[in-house]
Parts: sequence; C-alpha cells; structure tokens
Amino acid sequence: MEAQPRKVFFTLQFLEWLRSLRDTKAAAKIKARLKRVEESGSLGDWKYLDFGVSEFRLGGRGGYRIYFGEIEEGILILSGGHHDTQSRNIEQAKGLLADYEQRKDFTED
Repeated sequence: MEAQPRKVFFTLQFLEWLRSLRDTKAAAKIKARLKRVEESGSLGDWKYLDFGVSEFRLGGRGGYRIYFGEIEEGILILSGGHHDTQSRNIEQAKGLLADYEQRKDFTED
C-alpha cells in the first residue's frame, strides 16, 4: 500500500522547541522531514515507543528525535529533543498526548 498525504498538527511545545534550536541545519532538516510527511505520508525512519507515542529519528543514533502521536485527523507532533535527553522527552510527549486525548474527549461530549 502506498503512503498517502497526511495532515500534520503541532503542539505549542514543539513549535517553541523548534524555534529555540541553535542548530539551524538541524532545524531545516526537521522542517523538511515534516513537510515530506505532510506531502507524501511517508514517515521515514520512525519507531513506536509507548502509550501511543512514536518518534521520528533524525541524524542516526545520537541525533534529534521528534515525538508524535497518530490521531484521527492525522499526525500530532508533540515535542522534540536530542537523543541525550530522550527519556525525559518521551515522558513529556506521553503527557502531551494524554492531555490532548483528555481535552478531545471532553469537547466531544
């Protein structure tokens, strides 16, 4: 089955993290990767982690990670970080997805 374009949504936490990156080359690569996801639907190098959270891996084993959840409307980009802070970043992403799901359930009632 061929990948289809996907709508990509961003949390404020992710956008603030991306703007704060001093590594402009990495920021450009991250933006290009997310644009490819939106245009082609191809996730590239990614891994399911836990509790609905997955990660895009950029730059190999020691590079940046972008955490996301698949939602009904598309992909929700939760947060980002470096491999060095991966455990903390994953916990943050799980919390952000849980908050999103709780708010969504509340607004659908």
